This record gives sequence, C-alpha cells and structure tokens, in this order.
Amino acid sequence: MGLASGSPMQLDGTGEDICGTGIVRRVASTGVDVVVLLTNSLAGRGGSEEQVKAAIGRILEAAPEVRFGLYECQKPYKRLFSPALVKWCAGTGRFVFYKETSLDPDILRGKLEAVKGTPLKIYNADSSLMLDFLKMGGYGHCGVMLSFHPEIYGWMMKNWREDGQTAEHVKQLMTITAQIERQCYPRSAKYALGRRGVPIGDACRRENAAGWDASCVRAVEDMEKFTEAWFAELQRKRDCGRG
Repeated sequence: MGLASGSPMQLDGTGEDICGTGIVRRVASTGVDVVVLLTNSLAGRGGSEEQVKAAIGRILEAAPEVRFGLYECQKPYKRLFSPALVKWCAGTGRFVFYKETSLDPDILRGKLEAVKGTPLKIYNADSSLMLDFLKMGGYGHCGVMLSFHPEIYGWMMKNWREDGQTAEHVKQLMTITAQIERQCYPRSAKYALGRRGVPIGDACRRENAAGWDASCVRAVEDMEKFTEAWFAELQRKRDCGRG
C-alpha cells in the first residue's frame, strides 16, 4: 500500500482555509493508494474539533475518489484526535489508516472501540505498547523502529498469540532499543537503512542532525549486533522446540 503524507489544508484560528485542497488531488494523482493527512494541519493550535470536521469535509468533497489516512504528527505541534472525532472520521467510510501517537493505553482503547465495524484501522506508534495494543485488538504497528529492525516487529505480529512468554521478552527488547530514537533521529535511521542496502542519503532537515557523531554511529551498530544476535537465538530456540 502506498502512503503519502502532506499538509493538504491549514486553517487559521477562525477556521479560514489558507491552503486549499489542490495538493490532495495532486498527491492522489501520483498513484498512491492512500493520502495521509496530518492531524495538526487541519486546524490551528486553538482550533476546535468542529473546525477539524469542517476541514475534513471540504477535503473529502474535493477528492471523492480518494481513500485517506490520518497521522498524529508531532511537528509543528501535536494534535491528538478524541475517540469521538476518530469515530466521526471512521463513519465517513473514507478513512482506512490511522497512526496513533498518544502513548496512552486508555486513549488507544477508546479509539479502537470507535472504529469497530468500519474500514478504519488503527496503527500504534509506541514500541513499548505494541504487545498490549495487539491484545486490545489493535491492527498493527507504524513506528520509527521499523527502520532499524523490522524483523522483530514482524515476529511479534505473527507470533504474539501462540507464544505469549516469548512475546513478553520481545516487548522488553522493543522498549529498550526504542530509546535510540532519542539519539539523532532520523539520521540514525537513515544510517541503519543504508547499512541494510537501502539507497538512501544522510541529509536531514531536523535540528539535531548536527549532533551525529562517532558515538551515535557506535550506538546504531552495537544495537544492530545485539538485536541480530538476540533474534537469531530466538529463532534457534524455536527451531529446536519444533524438532
């Protein structure tokens, strides 16, 4: 599934549209399956959820053939949708993807309840909550650490039900290794992806990019070695158990 993020509409404090919806149609015309809207681009910091609904309504009307997603992005400010607003979005039938970043299990439960019986699927971004989220009935994970070791997250998605004890250990590994996100991300992720053979440069727009140094390099490389060895041992034990 192709996903494209963008800021299709920005509103000032009065709810006036200052960007228009043309970018939504342009992004959709590239052939992506889903156009992902940033929740913080739909209203200003002080904007109400009614203003957000009005903005979404205009976007849906302007691009009736497009399927949409939503991402609670942290920049330039973080706007978390309430479960009620998520339910309203799900009820349109036009939304199929939601990246949830509240880091709060109770809020996650509320949003999962809000989308029941609709096409909208909630994806959690917090590694430390992945297992709990799946137990709640969550659909999947969409987070930073998938750039570093997607195999571990793939294992969790496939095996958490049948091997609960190991899943708890994998969750602990996820929680600990996710702290590297705080060290020169996204430069660290680009470096990790490059080591995997992904053709990606190291240019970054983030303000912390200048902090990338030899210590950061060692942190990424040592984490790789540790997780690879840990995962290999996990696979060995499971293979022995089947034998």
